[in-house]
Amino acid sequence: TIYSYEEVIPTLLKKLSPGIEDYPCVIPNWDNTPRSGSRGLVLNGSTPELFRKHLREGISLAKNLPEKSRFLFIKSWNEWAEGNHLEPDVKYGHEYLKVLKYELMNC
Repeated sequence: TIYSYEEVIPTLLKKLSPGIEDYPCVIPNWDNTPRSGSRGLVLNGSTPELFRKHLREGISLAKNLPEKSRFLFIKSWNEWAEGNHLEPDVKYGHEYLKVLKYELMNC
């Protein structure tokens, strides 16, 4: 199953419910077809700028949490076989990391 990363961004973060301990989680990319074959899931078309958009939404949700609970998780296992990494790569170099640093320094 292939989804456009840009199109699924709005569905990846859910509104946090009062009284329920929950934390936002952002994901830079995903493709587990090397492991799952035709049953795999691909988020196609991730870019540093689209990740920035997703990250900003996650940061915004985290800001609304009580101060002691302001956590934001980044689902990135640096799992190259599943296209789930937040490390420098050939295509974008350090751009995902630069986006992460900028957004965290300016939130």
